[in-house]
Amino acid sequence: MVGLPRYLHIGDIRKPPGVRFTREAIDTLASGDCFTHVYSGNWGNILDDDGKVYPEVTAALKRGVATDVGFGGLNFSFKAFDALMAQGIVTDVISSDLQGVNITGPCHSLANVMSIFLNNGYALNDVVERVTIRPAKLLGLDNRIGSITPGLPARVTVFDIESGDYIFRDTKGDTRHGEAMIVPRWCLMDGEIIESDETPGL
Repeated sequence: MVGLPRYLHIGDIRKPPGVRFTREAIDTLASGDCFTHVYSGNWGNILDDDGKVYPEVTAALKRGVATDVGFGGLNFSFKAFDALMAQGIVTDVISSDLQGVNITGPCHSLANVMSIFLNNGYALNDVVERVTIRPAKLLGLDNRIGSITPGLPARVTVFDIESGDYIFRDTKGDTRHGEAMIVPRWCLMDGEIIESDETPGL
C-alpha cells in the first residue's frame, strides 16, 4: 500500500501442530520483495518433508523475489544449506541478523557469517557483493551506498583473510571445518577511520 517492498520472515523455532503457511505466504511476494532465513532448518522453511524446494519458491525466484540469509541465533542449518544449494538456491543477500543473544555464538559477526559462505562454495567476490551492492539495490539505495563510486560517501571496510583450521557452527549445533576466516581490520566511515574492536560488542 505504501509502495515499498515486503520483507518476509519464514520458519519458526517450534514445530506447531496444524498447517504451514510458507507456500501461501511466498506466493504473495512480487518482484523486488524478499524473504529471509532462506537456509533455515526450522518448521516452516522452504523444503518439503522429502527435502525438495517448494514449487512456489522456484516460481517466486523466477519472478524476481530475492532471498536473504538472516543467520541469527536460530535460522541457519548446514543440512538445509546443502540441500538448497544442491537444488540451485543461491542467496541474493548475506546478512548476520546479529543480536545481543547471538554475538557470542553461533553468529558472532557478519564477518563470521561471510566466512561460512567463503568456505562453502562461494567465491570472495560473490560474498562481498552479497553484503554490499546487492542489498543496496534491493533497498533502492545503490545510488547512495554499496559501492566504491565517485560521488558516493566513502564507507569502506578493510579486512584480511587468515588461513587456519576454523570451526563454524550452525544454529542447530552442527559444526563444519573451514580454512579461511575474514577478519575486519578497520573501516572508513565518511572520513573517520574506525579500528575493528569486538570487545564492546561482547
